[in-house]
Parts: sequence; C-alpha cells; structure tokens
Amino acid sequence: MTPDARRETRDSNVAKGKKRGRKRHITLAVVRRVSDRVAVGLTLPLACDAEGDPCINEDSFHKALERHPEFVHPYHAAKADFLEWACERLVHSHDMGNLRWFLERRYSGLFSRPADPSATINVNQQQAIIGGIPEDVLQRARELSNAE
Repeated sequence: MTPDARRETRDSNVAKGKKRGRKRHITLAVVRRVSDRVAVGLTLPLACDAEGDPCINEDSFHKALERHPEFVHPYHAAKADFLEWACERLVHSHDMGNLRWFLERRYSGLFSRPADPSATINVNQQQAIIGGIPEDVLQRARELSNAE
C-alpha cells in the first residue's frame, strides 16, 4: 500500500468516527473496580489480577494513572478509605496484633517499626554488633567467609 493510500484510509476512518490506536484496557470503570478492591485491603497487584485481563497489571495501572488524571482520585480515595477503616479499628480494638501486623507490612512507610540497632552489621569496617556472640566466634566466621 502506498503512503498516499494509507493516508486516505486513515483519513476516511477518522472521518467515520473510527478511533486510531490501541484499545484502552484500563478505563474509569476498571479503575473504580480495582480501587474498590484496594479499599477492602487488597494489594494493587492482586486487585489488578482480579480483573482477569493480563493487560491490566500494576505497571499498566500506574501508567494509566499518569496518563489520565481523572483516574487518580478514585484510587487515592480508596486507599484513604482503607486506612481510615483500619485506623478506626485500631482505636476501638483491644487485641490489635493482627491488624498492626497487617498495617506494618501493607503500609510499611507509615506504620513500620524502627530497626533494632543491636542487630546491625557494619560491612565497611568488618565489625558486627550482634548481642551475645563472642568476638572469637565472629573472627572465625570472618576467616571462613574470606577463605571461600
């Protein structure tokens, strides 16, 4: 097909109302369904997988949010709804171990515990600060690791 023929075909398709480009898999309806799943605590990858379309995944979902600003609000609102529900449960719960565990892992940026400084290893100085392990055992472990 010549370039002129391609151009004419393209122009006639546009004039007939036919859209150019690939079909959008992530629409506002899809964003709302995925957001509803996020609002009850599912991770984004699982919420996308529940759609049953391999083209809808975490990466494509984030790209759709970047391209279509109208998709951002339902998703962020769903995340906020879940956090609000979880925080209300924490306030009213007497046994909050399971919910605390879930929040520490699901929203580690907001709810993670600080690291235990007694379990850190300084690799640059080849020193270990580990409570209860004698220095001679650590020295022997270093020698064995260097021998390999």
